[in-house]
Amino acid sequence: MIHTVLFDMGNVLVHFCHDRMCRQIGELCGHSGEEIRTLLIESGLQWEFERGRVSEDEFRRHLEAATGVQLNLDDVRHAGSDIFTLNEPIVPILDALKRRDYRLVLLSNTSVSHFDFVSRNFDVLSRFDDYVTSYGVGAVKPEDPIFEAAKRAIGCE
Repeated sequence: MIHTVLFDMGNVLVHFCHDRMCRQIGELCGHSGEEIRTLLIESGLQWEFERGRVSEDEFRRHLEAATGVQLNLDDVRHAGSDIFTLNEPIVPILDALKRRDYRLVLLSNTSVSHFDFVSRNFDVLSRFDDYVTSYGVGAVKPEDPIFEAAKRAIGCE
């Protein structure tokens, strides 16, 4: 019998655009979105941020060192996180599951900045009973530790 349903955040609960993130951060730094994509995504820095191995301030300092531009942490947070739109058709599905007493657990590769942005700007996460995030676990999907944490959160194999 099913008691718990796992949901991903990105492109399930909310849609996101890494191109927009790179473009917006690039605008802060005076660099192209493609240059920022190389700096963040292709270098692996974004994934280390999503693993929680790089703090928000370390992320900002890395950007400053790479671009030579002094940055405000709140500006970096906003530019890097204002990339989400609510996937509106999922909301009635979540509500129907909650009415039927299913536990909802989030399992997501995400950074603290992205999680906080989605929490503040959309009420979709308020429906969840537990959160398993890559930054909280220190691993991203498909690495084993995040799935082990999800199994503990849902209480089954």
